[in-house]
Amino acid sequence: MAELKAATFDCYGTLVDWEAGLGTFLYDVARRAGERDPPPGRELRERWEQIQFELIQGEYRSYRDILVDSLRTWVGERGYRWNEQEGEALERAMQSWQPFPDIAFGFQYDIGPAQRKGMATAWVNRDRRPIPGAEVPDHEWDSLWGLAEMTG
Repeated sequence: MAELKAATFDCYGTLVDWEAGLGTFLYDVARRAGERDPPPGRELRERWEQIQFELIQGEYRSYRDILVDSLRTWVGERGYRWNEQEGEALERAMQSWQPFPDIAFGFQYDIGPAQRKGMATAWVNRDRRPIPGAEVPDHEWDSLWGLAEMTG
């Protein structure tokens, strides 16, 4: 194997706990919209992520625009009234989300696109989930310590 010279990381989902932060945010949006007993944040987040993933498949747009448009679509699907300030609130909320203790996520967002650009890939698969796509990472670890051991 070639010597590892650099490692790059996606921030949200890889280093920062995206799932918990976003689930909490969307649950709060549902409660503020008047829903007394919304589904768990995980379920709310899963639908929002589907919307976001569809949007990022198109032409390049700023991530802020993707966040706002995906949230607007999600709010509309749930029958809530859209408030332009929600997009700004999501952007602010992201700034407070906490990192993982070791820090990976985003298989569908990261592994395939990186491989298509000729990069070697690694998946930090904390929960030991089955590989969710056709691409197979070059390395798979259950924490970032695998990278540390590889470069050690």
